[in-house]
Amino acid sequence: SEIQDGKEIEGLSPGAYEVYIQDSNGCSSEVQNIQIGEPDPISVSLGNDQQLNFEDAFTIEALINILISDVGDITWSDLNGILGVEDLVYSSIATEDNTIAVEIEDINGCIAIDEINIRVEEQDVEIYISNIFSPFSQDRNASFTIQNTASIERINAVYIYDRWGNLVYTQENVIPEESFEVWNGNFGDAPAEQGVYVYLIELMHENGNEAILVGDVTLVR
Repeated sequence: SEIQDGKEIEGLSPGAYEVYIQDSNGCSSEVQNIQIGEPDPISVSLGNDQQLNFEDAFTIEALINILISDVGDITWSDLNGILGVEDLVYSSIATEDNTIAVEIEDINGCIAIDEINIRVEEQDVEIYISNIFSPFSQDRNASFTIQNTASIERINAVYIYDRWGNLVYTQENVIPEESFEVWNGNFGDAPAEQGVYVYLIELMHENGNEAILVGDVTLVR
């Protein structure tokens, strides 16, 4: 056995120990049996996954089961890499689906990890689609257009069908300007007949979410 001076003994491993006190005259106390158990493992929780609207502000708090003074290192990361935050709280703006993780390392080198999924709901499509146009008109209704396209990253595809279900026009992978011409009213090189046509537009928002718009437009000649 080893005799140590002082009231505190550090660095003992888990296990059973016999402890007694010896004074300066060599007199010893009765032996006390002490059991040192395994410490509770370090844990961290970020809570439940979150579903947010586009550009919502959000905050995630890492809940730990140790004292902050016992924390050695905090590392936050997402799908794009390390976030550079060294606190137990992380705040950001929701712009796309993401997975955010935190790694907590205590002063003894023990590590705990948790992650949370952020799902961003598709933003409202704040655009205007004309429902009637005339190719011979001298005003802005001379073609079938989409207005206010600031929220749209790309038009993936446009399909125009006549009342019998025949495809009369299509285009794909277009980066829209503020006013986007969907269709000029032609079927190939010839003017399409007057009537009601059905459109199907596949688009992608700036946040990466995709949407499909379906409706009808009247062609007047």
